[in-house]
Amino acid sequence: MTFTEHLGELRNRLIKSVVAVIIGFAVAYSAHEHVFQAVARPILTALRNHGIPALQALQVTETITVYLQLSLIVGIFLASPYIIWQIWAFVAPGLLERERRVVVPIVGGIAAFFVLGVVFCYFVFLPMVADFLVGFTLKTGDISLIPTVQKTFGLTVIFLGVFGLAFQLPLLIFFLTLMGLVTHKKLLAFGRYFVVLAFIIGAILTPPDPLSQTLMAVPLTILYLVGIVFSWVAGLMKTDQDATKVKVILALVFLAFAAAIGTSAWLWQKGMARPSTASLFGPKTILAARLDSRTPVGNEALRHVKRGFSNAELLLGETVVSQERLASSIYQKGHKDCVDLVDEDWCLLAGSKPLKVKGQENIERHGLKLVIDSDSPASLFLAKECLSRFVQGQVPGWMVATVAPSQDGSLVLQFQFEPGDATQELVQRILAKSDELGPKSTSEAHKGANTVLDDGLERIAAWARGELIESKDGFSVMGGPGLIGRMLGEFALAAISRCRD
Repeated sequence: MTFTEHLGELRNRLIKSVVAVIIGFAVAYSAHEHVFQAVARPILTALRNHGIPALQALQVTETITVYLQLSLIVGIFLASPYIIWQIWAFVAPGLLERERRVVVPIVGGIAAFFVLGVVFCYFVFLPMVADFLVGFTLKTGDISLIPTVQKTFGLTVIFLGVFGLAFQLPLLIFFLTLMGLVTHKKLLAFGRYFVVLAFIIGAILTPPDPLSQTLMAVPLTILYLVGIVFSWVAGLMKTDQDATKVKVILALVFLAFAAAIGTSAWLWQKGMARPSTASLFGPKTILAARLDSRTPVGNEALRHVKRGFSNAELLLGETVVSQERLASSIYQKGHKDCVDLVDEDWCLLAGSKPLKVKGQENIERHGLKLVIDSDSPASLFLAKECLSRFVQGQVPGWMVATVAPSQDGSLVLQFQFEPGDATQELVQRILAKSDELGPKSTSEAHKGANTVLDDGLERIAAWARGELIESKDGFSVMGGPGLIGRMLGEFALAAISRCRD
């Protein structure tokens, strides 16, 4: 081919690559909100665990800019196999057969180690560091944290990229050994100095705190040790004629390293997951509440609920209330002075253990599973037997109340009932009562509507001051952590009292 023909082929392949990126960008942007939630999940989870429900946008264009940038990055990632193929198709004709056999493993190794670095950062490093930094910032109570969309996106992408590049170290050592610049014996002798160098690199590339520095330095040191093994294998390749044996050793070393990364990510995520509460409820459960008092809304709700358990010593943390007809029980996760431990996670502080559930039929039928699986900082379930103490006439089969963040940074208390005619009638009655009260204060409404405020659901209608929002099979109300926590906490306390006998 002439030089002009080569330029023409390069132009065609560039155009095809750009088209592939545009298609990937369109696919990513079609689900940009879900993509952002997935990418920023480690930091968002840490923020919500410390009572910060949502990110802030300081500029009008900040959110759309981040969505466009993220969609472009994801678009390039989706199109990368096709782009690599186009590059390979352009350069392969100019390579010797021996060179072609070398390029494919190199490209595959670079991609594989980059993915391992991203996996370790996403599932281990970011969750641990974000939780530590957010807690460190807020622990005195004198400093408020206002995380922005742009900063969260930038921090996540930078760390993912840094770890992806750092995990190329074993490959770099492998090729340096093939070139004769280093040997595994020299690397072993340099190991003690590399540990110091790893902590220096960690201090430069991570936030200025010991935890993030250590979490960067330790993987680098492990990567260096893996690189020594790769260097040893590279030495075998230069001296051993049995290529198959060397390839098997190299593959086994990589698989062992990948398995270690995958296991560490799985174990860390398992440790971070909210413990199951299924064992705390029985077939006769008529009330269940799950509150995380480490969050402002959960703490405010628990402040009211614990009045029903005056003899229980409650600490900050996950708290679960389970109630049958004649007795209530309260549990906390990891209580330091636990005497009665349930399923290695939950400490029974007051009450008695429920009957064991045989299968999940009761949970599914009553909607209790919505609370068991909820990641809400505060949630409440009432079965029909308990809900009937608040509702006259037709009663829905169950009710679930959950707290979730809204887009403007406030909280939403969502009430959901079992679908049916009874729910439609009840929701319309509560909405009408809310409209009747309008924007009055609770005290003003109380003066003219005592019978209304004696009912838990209608008390919420009064607190909402005409701002209840109708939703499918329920309604919701928006507010700050104090108001939402008080509404849910007082309603739960009323339910514990009314449904106990």
